[in-house]
Amino acid sequence: MLDNFATKPLTAEETNNLAVKVQAGDPQAREDLIRGNIPLVRYRVRVWTNLYPHLKYLSDDMVSVGLVKLTETVDEIFDRPDHIEKNPLGFISVAITRAIGRFVSREEVEPKIPLPEGIVNKIEVHDTTEFVDFVDSLLGACESEDHKTILIMKAKGASDEEIANALDCSRQTVQVMRQEIRQNFERNEE
Repeated sequence: MLDNFATKPLTAEETNNLAVKVQAGDPQAREDLIRGNIPLVRYRVRVWTNLYPHLKYLSDDMVSVGLVKLTETVDEIFDRPDHIEKNPLGFISVAITRAIGRFVSREEVEPKIPLPEGIVNKIEVHDTTEFVDFVDSLLGACESEDHKTILIMKAKGASDEEIANALDCSRQTVQVMRQEIRQNFERNEE
């Protein structure tokens, strides 16, 4: 959808120059300022999905929210130039980040993690297919029965010490195995 637009973000200087032109009423500068900040929207969405990988399924929606806010913010530069006198790029960036944050908050999105029977019915599952796919991906990251035991016990709230006792190994070994699971999961998701 956005492949025809800028791939390199505007610099702060370019943004400042275009903002001055937008304030003067230049429609081409408005369009250039919007198109030139599309990479910023993409970047902000990537930040959210890197911090909260369980939100990747909302990436397209977050891009849409970011683009709408980008357009509104550029229009606000024209309507209310006093808002952005010193740092138009910062003004745009903060507006996009906050809009995406409000969207995610409104969606009340919770991480979908595999939980043992009896606990699953206590959480609201927004999309059962997606939940099952996530569980399959997580279990696919397990290289051994010990890895699966770690996931199940962690989901039940067990400490690393309790898991180490159950597996008859050290707490450090449990931490290493948890890191292996995490790395396998991330590698599989790429």
